[in-house]
Amino acid sequence: MAHDVGFDMMVYARVDLMEKRQMRPKKSRTQVWRPHEENLGKRKEILGITLDQARNSSLGAYCWPQGFWADTNYLLDVPIILKEDDKGFKFDKIVKALYQEMSEYLDNERTNHVFRPFGCDMAFVDAKVNYKIMDELHRWWRKLGLDKDMELRYSTPTRFAKEMQ
Repeated sequence: MAHDVGFDMMVYARVDLMEKRQMRPKKSRTQVWRPHEENLGKRKEILGITLDQARNSSLGAYCWPQGFWADTNYLLDVPIILKEDDKGFKFDKIVKALYQEMSEYLDNERTNHVFRPFGCDMAFVDAKVNYKIMDELHRWWRKLGLDKDMELRYSTPTRFAKEMQ
């Protein structure tokens, strides 16, 4: 029924502790839900993704990765200095830390596609700030040569769901 009303996937930020303990060894954060096949066949399915997995990892979170919280309402990682010649510049280290975290995350996945939200629901006050940071993330990702090992893409939940299909 969820598929019939336009849902492409369901993203869960939290799951029961017992379910989480079963998911980790099976590498099963992503699953396809189908109704009873005897009634509807395989025509109706929904991609389900559980984000709340890694205790000390920002990748298990629903909002920005560590080091990237810089929207007007969320100033946890401000200032993010993007000028290389500034003495406070450390953006390259933040990008490397994200790469390391993504690598560890992928080691515990059955798929090579990972959905990583970059901001909380309805939290953007000034999207230009976030897009500037994401543009710089992509630029530094390439500059550091990380793109040779792992592709980073702008996406939407719908595009991700279609890629997973």
